[in-house]
Amino acid sequence: MTQYAKLAIAENVTLKSIRATARGHFDRRIRGAFEDVIYEIEIESPASEDTNRKIAREAELMCYAHNTLKKSVHMQTNLSLNGKSIKFQ
Repeated sequence: MTQYAKLAIAENVTLKSIRATARGHFDRRIRGAFEDVIYEIEIESPASEDTNRKIAREAELMCYAHNTLKKSVHMQTNLSLNGKSIKFQ
């Protein structure tokens, strides 16, 4: 979320709200590990879908946690803008 906020400020994009939820599926056996991590990013903004898509793409590229985790597990980000799911990848 820090990267989203940083990019929105840099691009002069108004974010009324932003919420992130992370969930993962994992193997519970001894020595088990996460199999995937899914981010749900919910944005409320008067900016266009294209503008928010651009911010989402760049934020993901700049996110240290995302970049570290994707080396080990499948990462997925689901983005919604003003309550509507939008594709960005």
